Amino acid sequence: MSYELAVWEGDVPCDDKAAGEEFEGLYERYFVESPRRAHGVIRAYVEELVERWPEGEGSPWVTTPLIDSASGPIVYFSMVYSRADEVSEGAAQLAAEYGLVCFDANRSTLRGAVEGLTITTQNGRAALPALWFPFVLNELRQTGGFIAVNQSNTSAKARNDNGTLTLEYHEKEQRFQTKDVPLDQIADALSQLASGQRQFIARHTWRRLTPEEP
Repeated sequence: MSYELAVWEGDVPCDDKAAGEEFEGLYERYFVESPRRAHGVIRAYVEELVERWPEGEGSPWVTTPLIDSASGPIVYFSMVYSRADEVSEGAAQLAAEYGLVCFDANRSTLRGAVEGLTITTQNGRAALPALWFPFVLNELRQTGGFIAVNQSNTSAKARNDNGTLTLEYHEKEQRFQTKDVPLDQIADALSQLASGQRQFIARHTWRRLTPEEP
């Protein structure tokens, strides 16, 4: 099992759907119809990836040399699933430094280093996960486990209250809560907030919390 990222030149698409459509178009053009030598910025990006995570024994890359996964303005590459969190986070941050678009081809979502984003669990600060569902499953499987995602004046928190999975959404000074939320919906809500999206709000029935409630 592997995890795939696509990184390309250009403006950041307005949302995940637009990013998915752009990725499909780039893939068809540069990998199916007319493969070509990678552009300079893509080659530099790939070279730095390989410098951080060398090819060879113990490499996280599914296909090597990694540059063979690049064509024109795009590189579409796979990494072993067991190292997806570590490597994809670094790859996404590096893409942001190069001014490149980073797209999670597994979940069909944009990825990137989000300014002001913090993720906290009962063990402290956590990195932006590549795969949200196993991350949520691991953190919330025990009573007392929680995940808090904070971005500017907005945050969401999921926790295991004696077996009941609770999701809270905070906007400025207002707090809302819903209970008995399936794990996949918690993963979806937290991943959306982390990427600056809010569609999950309309998918749940929320109870507004009073200032006195914990």
